[in-house]
Amino acid sequence: MLEVVAIGELLFDIFVLPDGEERVEFGGSPANLCVHLAGAGHRVALCAKVGRDGLPLVGILESFGVDARWISIDDDCPTTRVILCRQPGAPEFEFERGADALLKGDDLAGLELWGVKLVHTTAFALSRPPQREAVLSLLDKAASSSIAISLDANYRPSLWDDPREGRDLVLSLVSRTRWLKLSSHDAEFLLGTREHGEAIPRLAELGAQGICFSTGPSGALIIDGGKELHLPAPEVEVVDPKGAGDALYAGVLHAFLAGLSLEEGAELGLMWTASVLRGWGSLPEGKGVIEGGKTMTASEIQGKRKEEA
Repeated sequence: MLEVVAIGELLFDIFVLPDGEERVEFGGSPANLCVHLAGAGHRVALCAKVGRDGLPLVGILESFGVDARWISIDDDCPTTRVILCRQPGAPEFEFERGADALLKGDDLAGLELWGVKLVHTTAFALSRPPQREAVLSLLDKAASSSIAISLDANYRPSLWDDPREGRDLVLSLVSRTRWLKLSSHDAEFLLGTREHGEAIPRLAELGAQGICFSTGPSGALIIDGGKELHLPAPEVEVVDPKGAGDALYAGVLHAFLAGLSLEEGAELGLMWTASVLRGWGSLPEGKGVIEGGKTMTASEIQGKRKEEA
């Protein structure tokens, strides 16, 4: 019986190295979360869609014990790619949207929420139809069954056809959440401020309950039931910060699911965060790096199809 159902993006993170070479990594915020929660012993399923090129990602998920029965494969569309480039003059992120946004309600056939304690999704997953409708339908089913809802408010205006509509939709879901995750960057896009002293009260006014607010090198703030925990960033040599917020949040959700204290969840989350920070990629100990991995761009795949035709 499942405890957690996550619905959202499973994708390739492509890190462009200074010499122009690419390092291919496992990516997707809900996918990262699933890996950590499965590692803590929870029965977790991810609902997502990838292209045929995304089968290695599914294999990594299954190797960590994540239920992949509701990850569907699209034969005609490549897996979504996030391009990360930290070279001077280049944008930090570029998105090549692919199969993730094509997830439909029909792809979730057979998914039962009986016994599920938590349904998790992301603003990223809400940004494109038909996936948006599939996500909202699942959230409605969770709410009608009194299942706790978790939202990663990783809203980015560039992902939406109508950024204002997207912002309003994400903010409208805050009151339905039991747990809300966001970074200072997310808060800036959603609320116009990076300061937790301004963002947290506004989220509380919108009905937020538990909040995990990460501020990168400055640490994080966790709020629940009138309790506030200010957490410093782990004192480790940082190799790659990607996925650190997901690791911390997973610890918080583990405590919620297991009936542990907020302090116990934060302690575990910080331990997972340190493990992620010490290696490349968003998974502990660099296990999300796809050795020898090479993904085809959308244009390359389209060119190959033309040749085959």
